[in-house]
Amino acid sequence: MKSMLRRVAALALLAAFGFPWSASSNAADVAVKVADHFPPGHVIPHTLLRPWMARVEELTGKKVRFTHFPAQQLVKQTEALSAVQRRVVDIVLVNPGLFPTEFALTGVSFLPNGYDTVVHGGKALQGLFEHPAIKDEFRRAGLRVLLIEPLDAYEALTARPVTRPADIRGLKIRAAGEGQLAATRAVGATPTTIAAPEMYTGMQRRTIDGVLFGYSIAKSYKLDEVAKFGTLGANIAYAHVLYCVAEASWNSWPADVQAGMIKAAAEIMPRAWQDLDKSTLDVIAAFRTSGVTITDVAKSGTRKEWEDLLRPVRDQWAAGMKARPARAEKAVSM
Repeated sequence: MKSMLRRVAALALLAAFGFPWSASSNAADVAVKVADHFPPGHVIPHTLLRPWMARVEELTGKKVRFTHFPAQQLVKQTEALSAVQRRVVDIVLVNPGLFPTEFALTGVSFLPNGYDTVVHGGKALQGLFEHPAIKDEFRRAGLRVLLIEPLDAYEALTARPVTRPADIRGLKIRAAGEGQLAATRAVGATPTTIAAPEMYTGMQRRTIDGVLFGYSIAKSYKLDEVAKFGTLGANIAYAHVLYCVAEASWNSWPADVQAGMIKAAAEIMPRAWQDLDKSTLDVIAAFRTSGVTITDVAKSGTRKEWEDLLRPVRDQWAAGMKARPARAEKAVSM
């Protein structure tokens, strides 16, 4: 009986103070929850997120354990910001265009007449996110940008023929972010903001006439099944998505884990940008094969019409930002 009590007491002490070998092992593990809205097979998790997670695990000696929740399983796209701020998730995909109040100046990257390739866009965005005014927006939101993914130029994907700006006038078009909203209005369409996963049903049910979206990611949402027409080279707007970490989570992780995440990002992002440029060309070809009529505005002679309508959008956006505390003009010039 006494022997049993001694064993129970010993176990109680071990439970209270921990097994030395297992405490050390558990303390070394960093469990990280990652969430996004991308459906299965989406190019961005395939080329960016998963390779990055694997590289982080490699660099940290398996110290980090990731759990990925795709397809809005844990967090809806429109609730991403509050979810990461409340630490429902540690790392979340944020589309700044869906949160124009918090990321007003970041909206400069959504304006027309931007970069020609995703690779060029990635380098430009890296510089943009070093701008003090932009960094301050994310600091105030309690976030740190980990991974940057620019998207190819946004074109009009519609149920009705659109070959020149006059054709899009009056159509109800999905757009996200102040820059995209302004560009949509500039070409005479009516913008509406809905989450990306709702685009398919919106077009299917005809609650919207089309979307502004990049070809590189359009097939993941099966837009070739509901869009019958598309533009190419109109470059109506731009977009990017970011995997962001809550500062509270970041500050709780060891320095070597932080360093591993930064190093992995620097290695993986440029490759992902190249992959997305290739995906853009592949999807355009696939859309045409599936019956989508895509009008190259340069070949049709309407590029100048699009450019003339879209040119004032940057100045209008900057003018609208003047009432903000930060200097929008400086952000626009980057």
